[in-house]
Amino acid sequence: MNVKTIIDGAAKKVSGPAAKVNFGPTYWIAGTDQSISYCAKCIDKAVDVVKQGAEDPTQVEREGGWGSSESESPVFCEDCEGRLDYTLNTSGVKEELDHFEKAGINLEDEGQNFELERVLAGYDNVNEHTQRRIIKLAQKIIGE
Repeated sequence: MNVKTIIDGAAKKVSGPAAKVNFGPTYWIAGTDQSISYCAKCIDKAVDVVKQGAEDPTQVEREGGWGSSESESPVFCEDCEGRLDYTLNTSGVKEELDHFEKAGINLEDEGQNFELERVLAGYDNVNEHTQRRIIKLAQKIIGE
């Protein structure tokens, strides 16, 4: 099997269960630590809390909400822990590969399929060594 067939086959296998995962766009508060993420339900409450302690509350506002954010790991809401949409940057792909290589994969877990989908999507954005690791993971997913 060629590489494209392997990656596409693995992506297809995880996409069904991954599609069942409830997730939303990522929001954050402008002018604060943007690594803290919120869902649409929680962002306004978080903005209100930050405004109360801000020197200039007019500078505190919500940002984001347009889709996935780039991350080094899966993203969850700071308040309710709901899953948020994300793409993995190069470091994130490597970290998630480390995780799955050590912990194994559970294709019965919809959340894990969602995470595997993001690793596979990073194939074209990483170096050759990391691509080989993704191919090995994809082969495990398709049972090769």
